[in-house]
Amino acid sequence: MKRILILLVVILFTLVGCTQDKIKDNQVYVVEDNPSSEGENVQNDLVTKGLIPFEEYEYSNEDEEYGQILLTISPDSNYKYYMEIEQNTKKHEMIKGANIELVKIIKVNIKNQEEKVIAESVPFISQVKWNKDGTIVGFCGGDRLTIYDTINSKLLLEEKLLNDEISYFAWSPKEVNKLYTEQSSLANGSIYYTDLQKKLESYETKEDIYYKGNLDNRYHYATKWFVVDEKDKLKTKRDSINTVVVNDKGLIVKGLGEGRFRDSYKKSVVKIGENGFGLYYIKDINNPGKTKKLTKEYIYDVKFVGDGKIAYLVDDKDINKNYFLLKIIDKNGNFIDEFEVSGGNLALAPNGKTGYIGGPLLEKINFETNEISYKRNINDYNQEKNHQAKVFRTIRGAMDTLYQFELSNKKSYEAVEEYYIDSLSPEQWAYFDLSTNFKENNALVKEEAYNLEILIKEVKDDFKTNKASYLIRVEAKDATGQEQVREHSLELLKKDNNWYVTGMSTFPDSKERYIVERIVNKYVVDAQKGKLFPKVIEDKEVSVGQVQFWSASMPHLASKVSNASYAKVYLIVGNQKEEIYKLVLEKKNKTWKPIALEKENLSSLLP
Repeated sequence: MKRILILLVVILFTLVGCTQDKIKDNQVYVVEDNPSSEGENVQNDLVTKGLIPFEEYEYSNEDEEYGQILLTISPDSNYKYYMEIEQNTKKHEMIKGANIELVKIIKVNIKNQEEKVIAESVPFISQVKWNKDGTIVGFCGGDRLTIYDTINSKLLLEEKLLNDEISYFAWSPKEVNKLYTEQSSLANGSIYYTDLQKKLESYETKEDIYYKGNLDNRYHYATKWFVVDEKDKLKTKRDSINTVVVNDKGLIVKGLGEGRFRDSYKKSVVKIGENGFGLYYIKDINNPGKTKKLTKEYIYDVKFVGDGKIAYLVDDKDINKNYFLLKIIDKNGNFIDEFEVSGGNLALAPNGKTGYIGGPLLEKINFETNEISYKRNINDYNQEKNHQAKVFRTIRGAMDTLYQFELSNKKSYEAVEEYYIDSLSPEQWAYFDLSTNFKENNALVKEEAYNLEILIKEVKDDFKTNKASYLIRVEAKDATGQEQVREHSLELLKKDNNWYVTGMSTFPDSKERYIVERIVNKYVVDAQKGKLFPKVIEDKEVSVGQVQFWSASMPHLASKVSNASYAKVYLIVGNQKEEIYKLVLEKKNKTWKPIALEKENLSSLLP
């Protein structure tokens, strides 16, 4: 019997030695206790009061006079951390979407008031979280995470974090040096290890439970990607990210439905939809079936405030200015009030009673009285009187009209009349372009909720001649996850004290446009004689209309004339009844060659 036992032990050690890989130094190894498994009694109520995320403190308003906003107090009560708005730091202007103010983070010794700047030129901070033992703190805002080691007084993982767009993060409730992140398009993103200075991409880990917050000392909020089987897919169910409650062993003990966790107060939770659209409120996590949908709009920021009220930010939808609506909701999910504010990010004081809007006016919100108690007086931010206000209004309206069609198939001919116009000298036909696009096409996606961000990249204003040229970057997305990022080159014209978009990718003052127009006149003569595209416009009167430049990829309108590989030229054809044709040219070896001439599908580049 003893010989058999010895033989079994030898075999066991042999198997382990054969199958175990060598452990390497400075390598991240993910150890799981089956985090995707459900725990016992999943449907049972959890016995907990939940945490209140706020703390009372003694605080003087004097610091606000110097533009300092209190972010957090260290768990040992020895230090305060502020952010201070930096001046004149914008490289580009966001004319639709959240203008992210840049700040510096300041550490202050509470006893001797000694100050130290620990970070500069980081986006406005809207999230602050400490690790498990209160030695490392994370500051997040504007898709940027900054991590500060209070023991060694230094920033961690600076280079890696600089290139990672992080929209939300949370520390591991188990490990002091581990944190989980998410991106706007990825709920379960990178995992960071501060002690090893390591970053683990989501595809490099087997972890499927990503911690997002704490219910109490035993239970934690997390997100998990659930994959449905083929039978469920036939019932219109889909793969989705879900918010769950897990115990201290990482086992799921409560499902809270689809959506990303955003904040909690006692036993209440707020979630956003997978693509940032929609806000959902669960008053009691033991009754997730009574989830209340607060809005279907795109959520810029949301937090529990004060005594459990909810504050969230959405687009104002006012074309005249780039503003947001701060909405306040009571504990029962009922509307209390709303305010027009200048930014889409909310910083909350540690006691939860005061908030600050991360916009040019830096509004201070009193959540006890539900009012704006202060805003900065910035003379040149009065958007109604600013000399560019009407131009910005036109750009916002024009892009909203275009993308409303592309994302939701809504065709507003009234908006085309309001924001677009055709003009002469040179011929520019933005009104014709968009109205023809409406007539010829239908968008594939029909989703009502969509969101636009418009950034000014280059400007050439000539207000004396009532003309302006703008290069803008547009990010557009809808609730289905469809997203478009494009640059548009716009020509604007002032008429009767109103501004209009008159050309898109027309580059009227460029040398390339002059070259194309000249060579098009030659090709038109050849086509009239039947030497080129016989019988299409042969023996007909023809005049040259708009010249427009396109890029090869997709294809789409060229953002810069130097990037153009095609040109689409409208021709006015006819002796008595005029018709519009398009002549398409392709650039090869620096020479423009005609490749198509037709009167169908005018809004597209190629047949």
